[in-house]
Amino acid sequence: MKSISLLVLLLVLLTSSAGGDVTITATDDGGGKLRIGYQTTGTIAPVAFALDIQLSNGVTFSNVTPLTQCFSYYPGSFRDVINPSDPDWQDPQYLPVAPAYDPGALGGLGTSGVTIEMASMLVPYLAGGSPADLSADGIIDLQDSSIFSSEWLTDAGLADLDFDGLVNFFDYAVFLNGHFDPIPAMSGDLFLLQLNGNGAEVTIANILLNSIRGGIVLEDSSSVVPVLPANVTVIVPEPATLFLFAFGGLVLRRRKS
Repeated sequence: MKSISLLVLLLVLLTSSAGGDVTITATDDGGGKLRIGYQTTGTIAPVAFALDIQLSNGVTFSNVTPLTQCFSYYPGSFRDVINPSDPDWQDPQYLPVAPAYDPGALGGLGTSGVTIEMASMLVPYLAGGSPADLSADGIIDLQDSSIFSSEWLTDAGLADLDFDGLVNFFDYAVFLNGHFDPIPAMSGDLFLLQLNGNGAEVTIANILLNSIRGGIVLEDSSSVVPVLPANVTVIVPEPATLFLFAFGGLVLRRRKS
C-alpha cells in the first residue's frame, strides 16, 4: 500500500518586539489533511494572514476549509461582490484562496500551489469622518468592505489608506481600526488543506509569507518576519485506502446498531 509522506517546511514567524512572536503551526489531521494554525505570545493580535503554500512531486490541493470565524474576510474571493446586501457574500464558494490571476498568486486548487488570504471581519460602526468610510455614507460596513475588495492589490484608489501605492493588508489594518467581529484570538486554527497525491509518495510543502498582500499583519499595522523552519510529516493514504477506511467504519456502525 502506497502512502504519501508530506514533509512540511514549517516556518516560525516573528513579529516586532511590541507585537511578540507569531508561530504558524502545521498538524497531520489524518486522511491527507493538513491543519494550519497560529500561536501568538505577544500582546497585539494578528488581523490578517497571507501565506503561499507550494507542494513538490506533482501533489496538488483539492480543497481548503476555513476553520475560524475570526478571519472570515477573503478580499480576493469577495472581488465580485457588487451589492453589499446580496446574501451571496456569505456563500461557501468564497474560499480564502486568491485567484490565480491576482498579482503574485499561486495556481490555486487543482494545482501544487495556493495563496491563502484571510482577515478579521469588520463590525459596522459610525465613521465620524474616518477615511475608512470609503462609501462616504457616515458608517463603515459591508459596503465599504466591498469597495475595499474591488480595489484589492490595485496601485491606486480610496482604499490605499497608508498611501504607499498598493492596497493590501497593511491598509486593511488601518481600515479595521480596532473594530472586529469577533475579536481576533491570540491563537487558533486557520484552515484545513486536503491533498491529492497523484501517485507521488513524498512531497515537500513550503509555507511562506505572501509579501504582496502584506504577509501577517497585526492590529497596529506591523508585519512579521519568517525565521527558522521545522519539519512536519503527514501520511496521506491513497484514495483506495481511504475508501477501505470509510467502508470499515460503515460496517462497524452497522454492527453496533
